[in-house]
Amino acid sequence: MEICLTASEVPRLASKEALNSKHQVNTIRIQEGEDHKSWFIDNEYVMRFAIDEGASKRLLREIEVRDLVRGSSAVPVPRSVATGR
Repeated sequence: MEICLTASEVPRLASKEALNSKHQVNTIRIQEGEDHKSWFIDNEYVMRFAIDEGASKRLLREIEVRDLVRGSSAVPVPRSVATGR
């Protein structure tokens, strides 16, 4: 089952759920990948939403891989600040 997410829901999810902020955030839609929808949040974060359960598992696995290589990488590796359903 594919998620149905509107652009008006993204700022609320980003500010209240992901970043625990009381301030409204600025969002800009990014061209999404095959299995997720993405937005820039305040030009500092990227928020990605999996479109189905399989995509969700792949995105969570990506977070695990980034966490594993972060300490041994010569280049900066992005850090996830929130995950959820």
